[in-house]
Amino acid sequence: MKCHECGGTYIEKAGDLEIDDKYVGPLTIGAVDYLRCNRCREYLFSLKAATQIEEARERALDQMMQSKPISAFISAAAAADLLGMSRQALHKHRRIRRGFIFKTQFGDKTVYLRESVLLFKANSDGRFPLWKPVESTKYTKQVQYTRERETVLDAMPQFSGESFPELRSGVFYIQNTRTAPLRGYSHAQ
Repeated sequence: MKCHECGGTYIEKAGDLEIDDKYVGPLTIGAVDYLRCNRCREYLFSLKAATQIEEARERALDQMMQSKPISAFISAAAAADLLGMSRQALHKHRRIRRGFIFKTQFGDKTVYLRESVLLFKANSDGRFPLWKPVESTKYTKQVQYTRERETVLDAMPQFSGESFPELRSGVFYIQNTRTAPLRGYSHAQ
């Protein structure tokens, strides 16, 4: 099948699929059959795959809503009052039913995320990213250590001073998270 975006060819794939959702963050859906363009990397999903993706997204969204404190939610009556409509109009509103305001069930009651209701009132879309990206920054300190050239080359016989000019000078750098110098090395910071 030809890609309608770039003219490339769709290739059948099967397996785990990782998708970045704008509101719930990264999702991993297991055992999905899909098509992927070999040029532009565009996805094409069957109805079954799209249903699996939507179910995984709904589960992730519900889990995020359930993890929020109850004080972050308001009742349907309070949400309707904030929006200036009746409860019946709130429940029948097409955009709200489609998920433009985040909501969840606590027991038999539907409650709405207060922040989402206020955002919906301001710009008719109460959706916002519920996840925060985790930054995997590793802090390392570059420390300079000195040692006699002969001892360094003896410790690493597979390397020669010609391939590592910093070894010829007797000064080299080691990426180290330790604060104390390595055994046998003097600190020359």
